Amino acid sequence: MEPNVEVSNLCRREGFYPVQYHAWKKRLLSSAARVFEDKRSRPNGQEQRREAEVQRLMNVIAEITAPEIRSDNGVATSRRNSVWCLARTA
Repeated sequence: MEPNVEVSNLCRREGFYPVQYHAWKKRLLSSAARVFEDKRSRPNGQEQRREAEVQRLMNVIAEITAPEIRSDNGVATSRRNSVWCLARTA
């Protein structure tokens, strides 16, 4: 908007009603924050790929550093079997 120009003069010059101007302004102000929130809250493809890679690397580290897990009865089982058993019981 131009400084020091009344809304009624602007609308007359551009060919629309002041009611329409105020409706557009209200719509803009009510949805402007949502435009920025959506971008911050929704991860993009690159972030999703990065998260998947981090999770994959964490799984590899866990597989390497903890080859055996003791079960409740004291029997050593491999981590892979424990994960498989947990997945089957879930």
